[in-house]
This record gives sequence, C-alpha cells and structure tokens, in this order.
Amino acid sequence: MKKIKSRTIFFVVAVIAVGIIIFSQSDFIGISASHVEEDARKSQRIPDSWEVVQSHNDELYALLFYDPDNKGAYTYSLYENKKGISFGYSFRSGGDLSGISNTAIKYVYDNKGCVLVSLNKQRIQKIERDNGELDSIQVDTEKPVVVVFPVNSGILKLYDEIGNEVLYETVVEKW
Repeated sequence: MKKIKSRTIFFVVAVIAVGIIIFSQSDFIGISASHVEEDARKSQRIPDSWEVVQSHNDELYALLFYDPDNKGAYTYSLYENKKGISFGYSFRSGGDLSGISNTAIKYVYDNKGCVLVSLNKQRIQKIERDNGELDSIQVDTEKPVVVVFPVNSGILKLYDEIGNEVLYETVVEKW
C-alpha cells in the first residue's frame, strides 16, 4: 500500500512539474521585458547586425529594428501585456508599417496606449506631451523613433532640430 501511495505522489508531482515547465515556456504567460528584444529577433528572423530603438510601459512594448547601412530596411514589433494571468509581454504584431518611411505615425491601441513611430527622415529632435503638465522627450535626430505613451497621453507635438513643428498621422487600431 505504501509503495502505491509513494508512486502515486511521485507521478502527481512529476505531472505537475512537467505542466509548469510547459506552461512557463509558452507565450501564454508572457515574456519578461528583458527578453522581448531577443524574442522578436528570433521569431521575426531579424539579423544581429540590425540596430534597435525601443520603448515600453506596463501595457505595450514597441521595437523598431533597422539596418544602419540602409535605413529603408526595417521591421517593427509590438508586444502587449495581456490582462489576467500574465507575467510579461506577448507578441501582438510585427512586420513593416507603411508610411513611416516618410512621416511619423501615432498608433492608438484601444485602452493600451499609443506608439509614436518614425524612421526619422524629418530629423525629429524633441517630442512634447501636454496632458495638463508639459513633458519633453529629447530624440536622437540620426536614429529612428519609437516612443510608447499611456492611453491618456494628451496632445503630442514633434519638433525638428531647428525648432519647426513636425506633423504626424494618427491611426487608431481596434483590437
């Protein structure tokens, strides 16, 4: 009787351990912020030689990979932190974004937030956000731009290196 009990307990513990391992390896519970870039490079087959600009908050993680020798070659990745049982970010979408070659685009994602993306041919240097308080972000004019903002980010204004306002498009994505 003791042999059967100990075998049953061992079997139950083994099944639980295997279940935890399988569950933890799945995308269901998410990827930690420190592993999102690695996951995007692997899943989208992005060359190691490509550089990346990235931004995230508690809801969204956005990455823009680009070839430093050919800034027209790029790949975008967007991860979201799902509601419920989630311990990180899950891949949401990726690929190319038509339009970002020549302009900046603010993508609004339902109640998750918004992402400002540009290959930065306009040489954006500063992003101002007015949501009751004026907030300013400095941007490298030589690199593409990706900035994640919360859902109630207020009014965004972009400025180039000589202080001229840069216009952007807004695209609302329904999930």
